[in-house]
This record gives sequence, C-alpha cells and structure tokens, in this order.
Amino acid sequence: MDLTRIINEKKRKLAHNSHGGEIYKINNLPDLNSLLDFSTNINPLVSLDLFKRAYLDSINQVSRYPDSKSSILKEQLVKYFKNKITAENLIIGAGSEELISIFCSMFIDSGDEVILYQPTFTEYAWAIQKNEGKIINVYRKPKNNFQLECDPIISRITSKTKIIFICSPNNPNGLLDPLEKLEEIIKTASENDILVFLDEAFIEFTGESNSFVNKIALFDNLFVCRSFTKFFGIPGLRIGFGVSNASIINYITNGQVLWPVNCVAQRVAQEILKSKEFIDKSLNFFSEESKFVISELKKIKGLKVYPTNTNYILINTRKTGVKASKIKECLLEEKILIRDCSNYEGLNGYYIRICIKSRELNLKLISSLKKIFRPQMHEKGLISINKAMREKKLTGIDKKCDYYPCHTGLEDCTFCYCPFYPCYQNDTGGFEKVYSKTGGFIWACSSCIFPHKKENAKKILNGLIELGQDLKSISKEKLMKLRTDILKQNGINDEM
Repeated sequence: MDLTRIINEKKRKLAHNSHGGEIYKINNLPDLNSLLDFSTNINPLVSLDLFKRAYLDSINQVSRYPDSKSSILKEQLVKYFKNKITAENLIIGAGSEELISIFCSMFIDSGDEVILYQPTFTEYAWAIQKNEGKIINVYRKPKNNFQLECDPIISRITSKTKIIFICSPNNPNGLLDPLEKLEEIIKTASENDILVFLDEAFIEFTGESNSFVNKIALFDNLFVCRSFTKFFGIPGLRIGFGVSNASIINYITNGQVLWPVNCVAQRVAQEILKSKEFIDKSLNFFSEESKFVISELKKIKGLKVYPTNTNYILINTRKTGVKASKIKECLLEEKILIRDCSNYEGLNGYYIRICIKSRELNLKLISSLKKIFRPQMHEKGLISINKAMREKKLTGIDKKCDYYPCHTGLEDCTFCYCPFYPCYQNDTGGFEKVYSKTGGFIWACSSCIFPHKKENAKKILNGLIELGQDLKSISKEKLMKLRTDILKQNGINDEM
C-alpha cells in the first residue's frame, strides 16, 4: 500500500524535536537510575511521601472510568487560586502538550499566521505545522538576555495573524517576562482579534503573584497553559490545565477526547496542590541554590551564564571553543545528561541548559564541566603568553574579559594562565587545600595575586623571553628555577 497517496506532503514531514529527559535513548546504561539527569527541569524535592496516600487511594478507582471533567481537581484549583477563577475557566488535560495540540487544532486553519517568540518550546511549532498554520518567527536577543520586547512582536501582526505564542518564564532561558509588557501584547492582540497562548509551565518558581491566571477575567483573548510537570514534579502522570474565559474553554473542551486524564493523575494533583509546606520549601530552596550554581558557573572562564527566575540555567560556551554536542558527549561518559540546546530555533551549537538539583549533585556537575573546559582554557592561556613573549610586552588589564575584575588588586592579565601552575606556595595565596571525599586534596589558586602584580609580571615575562621562544620550548626544570629566583627577589622562600 502506498501511504504517500493517502497522507499529504506536509503531514508526512511532521516530526517532533528532541527534548530533555530522553534517558531511554541512552542504550549503554545498565540502570537508568545511575544517570544524573540535568536535562529536565523537574523539582528534585518531590518525594513519594508527598502524595503516597493519594496514589494508593486512586488505585481503587482504576476499575472505573475517570471523571471526564476532572471536577474535584477543578474545585481544588479554584481554592488554590483563592477563588479568582471558577470551574468554568478551567480545562484539565494530559499534560501541557495535549493542551497545546488541542488549542491549535481548534483555532488554526490552513494558511493562518502564528507568531512564535523564539527561541522557545519546540512543540508549539509541531502543533502549528500539524494544522498547516504558517509560523512567523520573532527572535529574542541574546545580547538583551533574551528579554521580552513588545515592538518586534506587534510589528509582525497582519490581517492573517491568528495566534501569538509566548512562554513566560521562557524555555530555554528561564527569565520571567515583565508583566506590563505581556499585558501590552495581550491588549494589542485583542484589538486585532488575535488569541494569545501564554505558557506558564514554570511560573510557580517565580511565585503565583506573577501568573496571569489572577487576571484572566480582564482579557477576552488569553489562554494560560499550566503544568504539574516541573514545579510539582510529576511528569510521568501527564497532567496539566488551562485557564481562560468560559467561551474559549468550551471550544477547546469540545475538541478534547472524552477521558483525557486518568484517575491516578487527577487524585495526586489534588493532593499536591494542598501542600503549602512543600511549595514554600521549594521556593526557598531554588532561590538559594540557583544563586550558588550561577556563582560557581561564572567562575569557569569563557562561559556566558544567562539570568534566570526558574530552576534551569541557559549557558553559552562559544568563548571556550567547545560545542554543546561535545559537552553532552563528555558528560555522558560520567553518567551526566544535560540539554544540548542547538536544536532551538534562534540558538547555535554553543548553547547548553542545566537544571538545579541538590548541592551535592550540583557540585558534581560543576566539577565535571571544569574538567571539560580546563584543557581549552589552558590552550588559550598559552596563546596569550606566547603572544606577550613575541611582542615583548605585557597584556595589561583586560577589561573586556568576562571575569574582570577577577582578583582584588589586579594590575596585569598577561598570566591569567600561570606558567608555574600547579603551585604549592602558601604565602603568595597560590595554594589552598581543598579536600576530596577520599581524603586527598586538590590545589586551588583562585586567590593568588602574585603573577597579576605588574612588577612580578614583568620579571616573569623577561625571564621567559631569556629562556625560550615560546612557553612550550622551556623545560619544566628551567621554569621552576625561574620561579624560585623571582620568589627570592620578593623575599619569599620556595616551598616546592
């Protein structure tokens, strides 16, 4: 049978993009639990104890059809939002992706234009293409930290525009868009009879006060999509909900299958919404841990770490020279999975995304990243030193460096990579004992200012020039002797 005669060309080309969390594609793992999955933005604080009773209770209902309207869950959501909405404002679906799919199938016809604010969640494009809509891409700017700008979106509105898709906080960068700018776009869209699909899958990480669910009664064209996957941490149960005015909800419900959500998912979602302690604990945890992880990542030279309001962080690695695919490959060798973001529209091959986990696991990831980038930064350091040797002059202070000012009292950046590394010199600040779990220690010299003092840098450079044409041509023995001589000139005894 020739299926190409039955299905049209556009539908034949339909395909889902790759996503985070695709651990089942990694065939060489004997145990999936042995993989540290930093590719999915799931709350690590979720435990079975949180909804164990609800789960067990729901098992008794599997011999019956589930409630097709998810009535009790809707009642719980009305309470969760402090009665700012009613049950008529709600639709419950099998995850946010089902809601995206239904929304597009009901409102998009062939040739309709749909504005996507890129880079963003790739499944919007799939659902639009499935319904033969025409995608109009508008791009967030990396130099602006991917922040929302109204004019680029509004300027692309035409008489054929049917829907505008916006994700806030946006995936993959995690930044919450200013509420006043979102409201401007929603109102402008309404004036032009255009629907706005606002994806708030990560809004809980910023606090419910930032959600447009609270303002849903003010708009006639807004659909807010929400999920239990990320903050509430139950992706395996596939459940989400949408909020809008009753008219839009009725149309979408008419396009939904009759029993979209199973009884287990409904019952667990009801229970997890009640846990104020879990919600407060999660907000406090991510507020503190994200600051720590961002601070540590910024210490890795060459990384551009973008600001976030969520539990995930977008990173550009271009200045390290290492592509996302290579980083992912190297980390998989250590049983760590990250998100290669090169398949996002508007991003190139130097973007990765990681999520926030426990302090112990975050440190493991950071340590593994440092191993990957250290050889590249070593090579860049050699290039810088060799250039200084050829030109016979110091670099001076590099104020354009991502890490400036990296040291207190910095006077020169020529020896950002120290030719004497590793150093065990206590009184230069060049040796700090950092102990490993096995009892050994790792040297750390981040506090050393010795080669960054201008007079010391001059002595090191002049000494190197006398010893060879470039750094690699100088033997380790000669380097160590030079080091000893310079230390003595400064009244310091060599402790090597």
